[in-house]
Amino acid sequence: MKIQKSAPIRIDIEKLSKFMQKQHLSKTKLIKNAKISSTTLSNIFKNKQTTRYTTLYKIVTALNINIQDILVKK
Repeated sequence: MKIQKSAPIRIDIEKLSKFMQKQHLSKTKLIKNAKISSTTLSNIFKNKQTTRYTTLYKIVTALNINIQDILVKK
């Protein structure tokens, strides 16, 4: 039996940036509040990587928003 990989999670960078601006939150503050590495956030903003669910959860929790608010819509 094959195990299906879950679909990659992509964050909509424009939406993420808008939520950060609304809350006057810099990248540095988001990194601190979400407890993620600067490399991780940098790669997300450069669209160099898909996001793990745990990282996504940390980001939306730090921003106090829903996951669907920043996901890329197909």
